[in-house]
Amino acid sequence: MSAVRTTSRLAMALLVGTLLLVVAAPTAGAQTDPYGSTTTTAPSTERDVIATCGLTVKEGRPGDTVEATVGGVFFGEKVRILFDGVQVATVTAPLRAEAVGGAVAFNGAALPAQAVSTTVKVSFTVPNAAPGNHLIVAVGDTFTCFCNPDGVFKVLGAKAGKIPKTGIYVGLFLAMAAVFLLAGRAFLAESRRRRAEALAEAQAEDRERTYADI
Repeated sequence: MSAVRTTSRLAMALLVGTLLLVVAAPTAGAQTDPYGSTTTTAPSTERDVIATCGLTVKEGRPGDTVEATVGGVFFGEKVRILFDGVQVATVTAPLRAEAVGGAVAFNGAALPAQAVSTTVKVSFTVPNAAPGNHLIVAVGDTFTCFCNPDGVFKVLGAKAGKIPKTGIYVGLFLAMAAVFLLAGRAFLAESRRRRAEALAEAQAEDRERTYADI
């Protein structure tokens, strides 16, 4: 009787083990799916490098040239400089660095062999914006960062006593017009004076003739 019970228990244990293997098989297959996970999270190495942007100056006047230095740019990445949301300059990083003796070189500087990013420089002209604080941002294919570093750039007003070129031309035109006007008035006055003198002389001659006839 004891042998029969032992055999029944072994059979039951085998049955339970077989059922567990059948249930666990789909889970194991899902873990080794050759198509990978369906998650939309980007790999952790996508933007491990922190992008930065610095400007040569923190303030300027419309028409001034400012250079932005953007770091942490991936090779081949396009970088745009936005002034109050309007693009004022753009540059594209080189596709790759050149290998030199186990390292890579870019712009004459040696970089680690595993480098994936670089630094680019781009110049832009300060637009004709109102005096005050404005926002400058560097935007790449994989990043957005403020410049300066809080993004604030101060536009200065025109220098005191400085006249725009258009104002200079207008002033010269007005000065020339005033000269011609004065010259015209002088010429007109001289003509009137001569006419008056000629008329006086003619009247005097007429009177002399009249007295002579009498």
